[in-house]
Amino acid sequence: MKIKRKLTVAILVLLLIAGCGGMNEGNTNDMMNSGGISPNMLADMMTTPEMQDAMVRVMSSPEMQDQMIELMQQPEMQDTMGELMKDPEMQDSMINVMKEPKMQSAMVEIMQTPEMEGVLRDIINEK
Repeated sequence: MKIKRKLTVAILVLLLIAGCGGMNEGNTNDMMNSGGISPNMLADMMTTPEMQDAMVRVMSSPEMQDQMIELMQQPEMQDTMGELMKDPEMQDSMINVMKEPKMQSAMVEIMQTPEMEGVLRDIINEK
């Protein structure tokens, strides 16, 4: 169960970062590294219904799923995820977000794509 929760959290954080950081400009890692987004800011944003709706939209778009998969394959992004996962406030927010039924169904959808399964398998095997 712990691994499953970690993966869900990882995906959600990535989606959130992707949504906030403007993945198309390729500046997501720069924003995180320059302190543009703090774990507390992320945690606060994740509890808003607007952000949850945005994440659901992102997760149900095939184009965004492809970008997510690409993003998750970057080692820097995996490191960033590891750091965020250690933040207690972030963990609480994630758990709250995952209690939303619409978030759960969107998560299930993205986790069932073969590419995403491959990426997740890689992450599990590395840690």
